[in-house]
Amino acid sequence: MVNGVVPVTVSATDNVGVVRVELLVNGAKVAEKTAAPYQFAWDTNAAADGSYTLSARAYDAAGNTATSAPVTVTVPADDGTPEEPAPNAPPTVQLTSPSAGFTATAPATIALAATAGDNDGTVVAGAGADIWDNADAFHYVWQPISGDVDVVARIASVENVHAWVKAGVMIREQLTADSAHGMMLVSSGKGLAFQRRTVTAGISTHTDGGGATAPRWVKLERRGSAINAYRSVDGVTWVLIGSDTITMSRDAYVGLAVSSHVNNRRATATFTDVTVIRR
Repeated sequence: MVNGVVPVTVSATDNVGVVRVELLVNGAKVAEKTAAPYQFAWDTNAAADGSYTLSARAYDAAGNTATSAPVTVTVPADDGTPEEPAPNAPPTVQLTSPSAGFTATAPATIALAATAGDNDGTVVAGAGADIWDNADAFHYVWQPISGDVDVVARIASVENVHAWVKAGVMIREQLTADSAHGMMLVSSGKGLAFQRRTVTAGISTHTDGGGATAPRWVKLERRGSAINAYRSVDGVTWVLIGSDTITMSRDAYVGLAVSSHVNNRRATATFTDVTVIRR
């Protein structure tokens, strides 16, 4: 928040086209955009101090809608002291709506729509210092899940902004920077890895997955509290990289994550053959 204004970026895509995205505060619409980029500035100066929930609702050309999970924003009491902007601080986890009309019932296999309208793959561009230590800065394209799930993707390319640019599939408990999560990734110059934070605000851990680069297939399986990470050359024969117990609630988020490892500079990764399988 800078001078009482909360910037919000929403990513909403759909195979038949998104026609409108609304910003909701405590469930009430406060603004809308009819064309990308879906960027909003919520002015809290007229709001009472306290907690508010922000979410986004997307509408597609077929009349379907999807609403993102809420993100809580706290408006502090005004003590008259001017607020200083954080130096070069990008958002940690951007508020990203699932594709409009995107539904599934268990068991089902569903494909994520292309975030850049690219028929050859899902293009995700992310900045952020890293997905590591006890807090993350990255871009996440996600959908909510409950219970056991598989997420699979072929990472076709990873832009080499830094050797530790990370692109991969992720299962994450919360849309907060310090959330517990598991990620199977392909980096631009450091190979493959299974990285995770097993508890909220804990320190990240790493299991090396080999020195390969994109294109490579990656997969995560969630079975209860166990997360299993795999790599593959062809998407048929899978090699287990590692398993760990990660403390998460049953309700979580699954999707595609990209971090450039360089603040204020984006790196682009292309994902193809993305599937989420409810178990």
